[in-house]
Amino acid sequence: SYEIDYDSIEHNPMGGIDGTIVVNNDKELYIYFHLNKNSNGIFSSEYVIAGNSSKLGTNLRKERVE
Repeated sequence: SYEIDYDSIEHNPMGGIDGTIVVNNDKELYIYFHLNKNSNGIFSSEYVIAGNSSKLGTNLRKERVE
């Protein structure tokens, strides 16, 4: 499961919105996201994932190998 950490939502000075998604209700498993506004002022999901926690990365690599 996943949920947006609403306390993490911030305006990005370059435009758009930054925030964090928490995975499996574990604050050590997270994904950073960035939503850009396109030229029409509509939020775009292009380049959404900005990074993830090392713990989530490790777990994902284990899943891929098994």
